[in-house]
Amino acid sequence: MVRKLAVLGAMIVALTGCDTVNQVSSGVDKAGTCATAISESGWVPSSSDPQKAKEEAQQKADKLTNLAKDVQDANLQKALQDQAASLREVQNIQINPQGIADWVTKNANTAKNLATACG
Repeated sequence: MVRKLAVLGAMIVALTGCDTVNQVSSGVDKAGTCATAISESGWVPSSSDPQKAKEEAQQKADKLTNLAKDVQDANLQKALQDQAASLREVQNIQINPQGIADWVTKNANTAKNLATACG
């Protein structure tokens, strides 16, 4: 009987350890996701090549959309999706200094929400 309890106790400790490892792994995944997402959200289109700016925005939006599919945190997922949508809006702006400035101003709140979700 004592031996069975010892085995059961060892199993509980092992399972608790697995849960801790999963939590740490989840935190590392979130940190990596957030580092990538914040880097992407800091991007500003260049007016020197409007077509390239639109392509880059689409690539960054796609990257954030894919990251959103892989996260479990609902707040982070929404923030990633919102940031991707903001990047997609570059397709519809005039790629000139004023158009870029307007987009950056509008995007700042979305980027702030992403940083908050990562915090």
